[in-house]
Amino acid sequence: LTLDAPRVHGSGWLLLDQQAQQVQLAFRGWDLDASALRQTALELLKDSTTNQKVFTIVQGGTVLWITWDAQGPPGALTTATPHIITGAMEHGSILIPGIDLLAKDAQGRVQIVDGVLVGEALAARTERTWGRDGSLLVGLKGGDAAFHLDIQMDADLNELHDILRREISNPGFHGEMTQIAEIQGRATGR
Repeated sequence: LTLDAPRVHGSGWLLLDQQAQQVQLAFRGWDLDASALRQTALELLKDSTTNQKVFTIVQGGTVLWITWDAQGPPGALTTATPHIITGAMEHGSILIPGIDLLAKDAQGRVQIVDGVLVGEALAARTERTWGRDGSLLVGLKGGDAAFHLDIQMDADLNELHDILRREISNPGFHGEMTQIAEIQGRATGR
C-alpha cells in the first residue's frame, strides 16, 4: 500500500472470525510523515482519547517504522486495550506532556500497550538544551495518568531556570528563584 496524502508506505491485513466474534488486524508501515499521519488520525479517530493524547505528544517528524496489531470483539477495537503499537521516529517534534515543552530532533523507539506509552533510547533538544539516553512512561488513559521521564541532560541554566519557574508552583521555591540573578552556564545530569 502506498498513499500520497498522507504519505504512507505499508501493508496490512484484516481477519474477521464470525463464529468466534473476533477481529484481528495488523499494519506495518515505514517512512511515514508524522504530521500528516497525526492530522489523519485525529480526523478519523476523533473520539479516541488515547489517539488524542498520542498525537498531542507527537507533533511531526518521520516515523521510520511502525507496527499496529489489534485483536478483540469488533466493538472493542475502538478502545486502547486490545491495541499494541510499536515504532521508531527521527527528526521528530514532540510536546512533552505535563510541562508543555516542545522538543525538536526527537528520536527513539516507543511501544503503546494497554493505554501506556513506553519510550526508550530517546533523544531530543530544545533551543539550548539536549537530552539523550532517555526513557519515558506516559499513561494515556484517565485524567491523572502516570508520567515519568528519565534522561541524561546537558542543560542551559537560563532555559532550565525559566522552565522550573513556570512548572513548579511552590511559593517558597519561587521566592528563592527570584533571588538568583545573571544566570549563565550549563549543567549536566540525569
